Amino acid sequence: MNALAMYLLFRFWRQLVFALIVCWACQFWLGGSTWVIAGSFVGGFAFIEALFLVDRRHRLRRGLPPRSRPVVVASAIFLCVVPGVAFGLGFASGRQFPSDSSNAGAVPKQPHTHREVKDQTQAAWDGDVLFAVLDIKRSTLVVTVAGSALTPVPGDRLTVVDMILATGDDPAIPFCERGFGALLVDAAGRRFKTVAGVQFVRGVADLGLKGGLVCDELAPNSAVQERLVFQMPAADRTAGIAVWDKDQIGDRLGRTYVYFRVAKSDAVPDLGAAAWGPARDS
Repeated sequence: MNALAMYLLFRFWRQLVFALIVCWACQFWLGGSTWVIAGSFVGGFAFIEALFLVDRRHRLRRGLPPRSRPVVVASAIFLCVVPGVAFGLGFASGRQFPSDSSNAGAVPKQPHTHREVKDQTQAAWDGDVLFAVLDIKRSTLVVTVAGSALTPVPGDRLTVVDMILATGDDPAIPFCERGFGALLVDAAGRRFKTVAGVQFVRGVADLGLKGGLVCDELAPNSAVQERLVFQMPAADRTAGIAVWDKDQIGDRLGRTYVYFRVAKSDAVPDLGAAAWGPARDS
């Protein structure tokens, strides 16, 4: 039995590796249904097996010896490049592994794009982080713990967003990387990321919570107030802010996010497939 297993592994390792990579890539781009999983795996396996049989028959007809081990390994790596690139692009773009399986006890996956709209003073979860917007206001100067102050360039203004963040069972740092986790949105649907230096702005200690810095890791089952600072043209009107847990698996770009609007009467901008998008580099 062991000898048979070793023979099968030695004989079909290229087919198995290629089929698995094709299967993973197809799940990213086509979904995780049973038909996609089975079809992509069988198709990838059959494709490599057919190439192997054609090559072996060709070499037998010409009386050539079997290919050397280095050539076999190199050819396998070469064949895996295309599905490997597709898999990498799907992973980098924040795609998930959705599934239409109805197995009992299975955890349902969130759809690729899901937006939850909230008003100020309300709260909502995304991933393992609870977000609540306390205030969105204009400012001409924001003090930092570094001793200096943030000021807008001529023609622009600063917008300050005070938020409460709470964590579940995992630690979180949702706002430390500019352009990810939080984007201010104006009435025209344009996005703005936090200003350089926002990591030195401490949140206001209030409501029994301490004020934290955006790059301080939040411990599991904890809460803190943080302050985000954005810069936008003075003539622009703030419509809201999109926030998400960028560290949630497969959701770095905010395919699920919470949108806090400034006024109930404002239309909610359509940000597309994800909250993330080209933002002004302020």
